[in-house]
Amino acid sequence: MSTNTGAYWAILGTLPGAYATLGTVSATNIDAIARFTSGDYTADDGRILARFTDPNNTYLLGFASPNNMPELTIYKIQAGTTTRLAGVAFNATNTNAYWERIRVTTSGTAAVLSVKAWQSGISRNHKLRN
Repeated sequence: MSTNTGAYWAILGTLPGAYATLGTVSATNIDAIARFTSGDYTADDGRILARFTDPNNTYLLGFASPNNMPELTIYKIQAGTTTRLAGVAFNATNTNAYWERIRVTTSGTAAVLSVKAWQSGISRNHKLRN
């Protein structure tokens, strides 16, 4: 994980999940990578939280399984309301490990959020940007 302005990170297991933080400062520019393995990608989520203020105000980027279909997604939680910003199908094979990389790049008051994923040991393939 690397950031330009410090890091306040949380990794989500399931909603309402357990949160783990690294650092004490909310980062404006974020670049993080995580390895995720599931026995059932149609039922499990593996997302990285960005711009975490509290469980009611954050962004979720990474693997999700809405409607029992694995996807790469970007969600926003604001004042406790969850909004899906973007999503793309991801053909994940159960028990295979996948890398996911998120980036948040800020310019003024605007931010670009992106997530990539690829099977461990294979070149990068899927990319989602909002």
